[in-house]
Amino acid sequence: VGPSERLGRRQLEAADVTWLGALPPVGERLRARAQVRAHGRAHPGWVERTAEQAFRFVFDDDVQAVVPGQAVVVYDEPDAQVLMSGWILPKDNSPLV
Repeated sequence: VGPSERLGRRQLEAADVTWLGALPPVGERLRARAQVRAHGRAHPGWVERTAEQAFRFVFDDDVQAVVPGQAVVVYDEPDAQVLMSGWILPKDNSPLV
């Protein structure tokens, strides 16, 4: 066990993505907000499509409770529209069993 500050993550990778609207090109970064807990707030950062069904989200600040196997929902910057959702992968991006 260690300090709670060490539990935060600065980024996540997600797979099995559902895209809503036009697909951004692979490698394009968009300013957005990501929600990693059902009743949590959406955290600002950058989202980048990394493959056909995958994206990376880089948070502006460390975020706690980024748990592999749980859903992540990405909204546009003003939180007005859902852009995509996916399943959080482990830090090493290995598939969940």
